[in-house]
Amino acid sequence: MAISKNHIKFIRQLEQKKFRRREGLFVAEGTKVVGDLLAHYQPHAVFATDDWQAPEGISVQRVTDDELRRLSFLQHPQQVLALFPIPLPPDISLTSHPSPITSNLVVTDFIADMAAAYRAADLVISRAGAGSISEFCLLGMPVILVPSPNVAEDHQTKNAMALVDRQAALYIKDSEAVERLIPLALQTVADPEHLSSLHENILKLALPDSARIIAGQVIKLKEEYERK
Repeated sequence: MAISKNHIKFIRQLEQKKFRRREGLFVAEGTKVVGDLLAHYQPHAVFATDDWQAPEGISVQRVTDDELRRLSFLQHPQQVLALFPIPLPPDISLTSHPSPITSNLVVTDFIADMAAAYRAADLVISRAGAGSISEFCLLGMPVILVPSPNVAEDHQTKNAMALVDRQAALYIKDSEAVERLIPLALQTVADPEHLSSLHENILKLALPDSARIIAGQVIKLKEEYERK
């Protein structure tokens, strides 16, 4: 059954914060992200091409490659797109840290399912490790990077600048974070056009098939070695 224009319009609207909040849903894409989420959460809806193998018990609406491209927020859709309810944060007592802003602050323990947290967010503030940056690129997450100063050869700053130079992320020095971070975050999250620009630019840096590329290079090196 072909996907309707109303379905496409509804899902595309979820790119905007106000619609995600109104509907209580967020969009997850790609085999890895959706697979991880399905291990912990019941989806609202799943749309996938015939190439994607659904876990047992998961209802899927099959779509063509063209239909998935029309639904997707990614430049290169990866077989599956799913809608999930936005997880409700647990009630955490903040009485030990009284502050006029604590009504808007949720403190949690370690978050094992970062894919859900990222997809529910409009803006991420993070250190600039290579693993985190790879996730931001794949998910198209607008991000403010605050590189850790306590790493070898200041490599996190180099990681951050690789994105900043392409207008794909914002950057604040750790030593300036106390003064500048919150004002920049509030300014950015209130600017839909800037968020959209960051989203589009960071997506351009994603390498969704990086495992295949690396494997190909390993095989190539092995073949070259064997020919010697």
